[in-house]
Amino acid sequence: AVVSTQSTGGSRPEEQNAGQLEAFKPFVPQILRLIATISEDRERPDGLLGCACGLIGDLVKGYGGSVKQMVMNDSIANLLTAGRRSRSNNTKSMAQWASKEMKKINAL
Repeated sequence: AVVSTQSTGGSRPEEQNAGQLEAFKPFVPQILRLIATISEDRERPDGLLGCACGLIGDLVKGYGGSVKQMVMNDSIANLLTAGRRSRSNNTKSMAQWASKEMKKINAL
């Protein structure tokens, strides 16, 4: 996961998670640019494809509708499609999960 929800002490996990998400938010656009670069690379390894799909799912799950405009584009859609068509079960699973998370925010 991009941001851990594990409790490390005093405050509740959801409060810690909210703080971590807020601190991480300025980096989301750069991460999405990196993912777009990965999407354009036709020689990308399957493991990288799976990690990129998982990262998309993490970002969408963590930030919900606030990243909707940033993730609803052809490069991410194409990356998730490639992941769902992968021969690697892990990559396929990551892409399917991220696609489900995308559908959730698309309904918002």
